[in-house]
Amino acid sequence: MGRITSGEGPQLLAVVEELHMTFRLNVSLNDFPDNWRRPAMRAFLSIKFWGDDRNRDEVEGVCGVLEALGIETFCFRRDAERFGEIEFTPSEMMRETLKEIDRSDLLVAHVGDWPIGVGVEAGYARGRGKSVVCICPTKKKVANTVSGLAAATVVYEDLEDLAMKMRDVLAEIGAQP
Repeated sequence: MGRITSGEGPQLLAVVEELHMTFRLNVSLNDFPDNWRRPAMRAFLSIKFWGDDRNRDEVEGVCGVLEALGIETFCFRRDAERFGEIEFTPSEMMRETLKEIDRSDLLVAHVGDWPIGVGVEAGYARGRGKSVVCICPTKKKVANTVSGLAAATVVYEDLEDLAMKMRDVLAEIGAQP
């Protein structure tokens, strides 16, 4: 049996939590080391996906900013599809997407490309009582429909600017990790 690293801890804890809830196993999350604990907050990144992954660096950069702020991230293209390595049917994709939004505390909607999917995901998250924060690079135009239901909209120059503004916005909306 291989050794489990602290980086695998959040996945292991999710499995333990699910087993505990499903089978009422007598396992406490307190039995695990502190570095295996789930971060205080989880964000679902909703962003337009391109078949050629032309925005992969942007996906990784935005997730990196959120993770540096102490927020666990999930992005369907990165984490479920592994940037095209795994394929889902449209119904499987939406089922898994909605499940991951339900598991998240916050939805971060990248609204610079006016994608329909981001609007669907943001509307679903808001309907489920999740906070929605829209982000948009200054070189693009904010999609008004999605930003109209957001707790905040962040327009940013670069990832450093996004990090500073997101820290402030998270504090304002009470969504700090």
